[in-house]
Amino acid sequence: MSRPSFSLLLALLALAGTGAGLLYQHAQETQMRAELGGRLAQFQSAVQQAQAAAQAAASRVQVLDGRVAALEHQQAAAQAQQATLQTLQRDLLRDRREWKLAEIEHMLYAANDQLQTTGNVRGAILALEIANRRLALQNDPRLLRLRAALNQDLAALRGVAQPDIPVVSLQLGQLAQEVSAWPLVSSASRWAAPAQANKAPAGMLDRLLADFRQLVQIHRLGTEEPVLLTPQQGQYLRDNLRLRLLSARLGLLARDQTAFHQDIAAALLLTQRYFNDRDAAVAGGLQTLRRLARLNAAPPIPSLDATLGALQALSPPPR
Repeated sequence: MSRPSFSLLLALLALAGTGAGLLYQHAQETQMRAELGGRLAQFQSAVQQAQAAAQAAASRVQVLDGRVAALEHQQAAAQAQQATLQTLQRDLLRDRREWKLAEIEHMLYAANDQLQTTGNVRGAILALEIANRRLALQNDPRLLRLRAALNQDLAALRGVAQPDIPVVSLQLGQLAQEVSAWPLVSSASRWAAPAQANKAPAGMLDRLLADFRQLVQIHRLGTEEPVLLTPQQGQYLRDNLRLRLLSARLGLLARDQTAFHQDIAAALLLTQRYFNDRDAAVAGGLQTLRRLARLNAAPPIPSLDATLGALQALSPPPR
């Protein structure tokens, strides 16, 4: 074989090898491209799935965020309500304490007014005891001074020897009703003969003695003669005595010591002078009037200045 033919053959072989290589390379590239396309499609599918999952997760996160926000709002509302309830509870307790203190203050001032106007010591003692018990329930150390002053005034009131006004008033009213039945000194019962003289005389001598006793009456010299009163004058006398007794009762209720003793003295004088003290009812009335004449109807009554001063020192009231 000649050299040119061999060279041509080599060239053809080289060209064929090159073409085969190119074909093989092209086939490899096509296969790689197919694989890459498949993988790319899988990757895109995975990416799409991941995006869908991310979107779903984002949606769930948004839902959870909404729920968390709702829970936070509810928690904030609950905390606000709790704070409001605590504030209302504190205000209620404070208002209740202030209301109780205001009630105690009103009670003390009312007791002081009654004490100064009517001298009702028992009513004042009762009001102070109730106020003291209510103050003890407050359990507030700032009220100790008020309680100490209240106990001091309470001890002073308990030491007052006050007469039993209702009983004395009832006695005066009863005497005023009994006056109508009291016999007068000028009545015949004062100067009646002994009981045995009223018996029918058994003989002539007894009859003569009875007639003599009816004609002659013997009185002691130096004694005040009884005043003879007409029935109308006797009625005026009884009315005057009754008015004196009722006026004495008014003076007693008004704590007017002077008027009370003046009316009692006048009633005692009228009873001693015009009414028969041998009668049991009159004697009992005189005994009652003499006892009332020694009665201190308006003893000195202590004031509540210490308690009221300690109460004013609490302004503004403790919170």
